[in-house]
Amino acid sequence: DDAEFEGLGRAALGDTFTMHGVDAGTLVHDRTQFLPLGQVGSTDKVTVKFREEVGGVRVVGGFVNTLFSAEGALLSVQSTGMPHLTGFNTTPTLTPRGAAAIGAATFETRTGLPGLVVEAPELVVDQISDAARRTPALAYLVNVQWQVEDADPIGWRYSIDARTGAVL
Repeated sequence: DDAEFEGLGRAALGDTFTMHGVDAGTLVHDRTQFLPLGQVGSTDKVTVKFREEVGGVRVVGGFVNTLFSAEGALLSVQSTGMPHLTGFNTTPTLTPRGAAAIGAATFETRTGLPGLVVEAPELVVDQISDAARRTPALAYLVNVQWQVEDADPIGWRYSIDARTGAVL
């Protein structure tokens, strides 16, 4: 059943930790799904998906999926999670209001248009990539939009460092 497959998924992630480095304590069971692939000439499978959170703060794009045969044999582990986040500090120094103001100002500077809609910022652990690696950053995601009648809307999502206010 689903609970047994969740347990198998957690065990598999423990066994494969050195490959992906995603800490078990940061993983929350998202869903278990039966895949009836026998209908298309393959074998039935079950996937168990975990989302990554640190101290209740979600990791952007942080997922780990385990794939099993219907009998419970591990077939694969796929990760987009951020490795080694246990102990990552999720306390911001910037307020959500400050992040929203930075997002709106950045939008206006980059587009020349006022941000008429600024959604409530979401505190996240963002995965910042450069050419060589990914690093975690505590950030606010801020959606800013310009919408007027008879014109195509323009919108951007900004990742604002929750400690420094820098646009990531």
